[in-house]
Amino acid sequence: MKGAIFDLDGTLVDSMPCYEKIWKKILKKYAINSEEIDRTIFLTKTVKEVAEIFRNTYGVSESESEFMNYVNSLLMEFYSKKIKAKSGVRQFLQSLKEHNIKTALLTASDRVIAVPCLKNNKILEYFDVLVFCSEQNASKTQETIFFYTQKLLGSKPSETFVFEDSLYAIETAKRAGFKICGLYDAWCERDQPKIKNLSDVYTENLKFLHTKLEIFH
Repeated sequence: MKGAIFDLDGTLVDSMPCYEKIWKKILKKYAINSEEIDRTIFLTKTVKEVAEIFRNTYGVSESESEFMNYVNSLLMEFYSKKIKAKSGVRQFLQSLKEHNIKTALLTASDRVIAVPCLKNNKILEYFDVLVFCSEQNASKTQETIFFYTQKLLGSKPSETFVFEDSLYAIETAKRAGFKICGLYDAWCERDQPKIKNLSDVYTENLKFLHTKLEIFH
């Protein structure tokens, strides 16, 4: 391993439970029946993409920017203060740094919420590269966003590990020729058999790996 690409939500930080609370506030504000819409869109979409879905499909009259600002204001409450890094994350990132392995963050979350979360958990300093899907007008369903991030790291796909908890992103990265470290998150419980099958390394917690970097070679 000469490069490592990390997802944020569900991989580095335990953020997914907050979406249940945010989801309820959004549905209440816009008077949308919870049975009409799949809450898991937040797992695979940027806030911009979610805004498009709400405006085009569910009749939200606010502009895209107004909707995005509202959702990001809700997210900011959690990301800047409440959401915590998962156990062992800081130790693992420190181990990578000590071994001169370049690291990148690749997230569907917007910069405005992701960076405060990284700062609050004291892990921002460990990343050489920050890539935000919304800023590249791309998603993790597209191989190009992984290639873009990998090139910034200066490593080849075959020597770059992608650390992910979401099946759709793992499938994309695997298809593109990257190595996969699959991580467990409760929100992706039903996908665990497939994630394990696609992963070169699988773990429920990074704290088990910070002294075992040899398994990534």
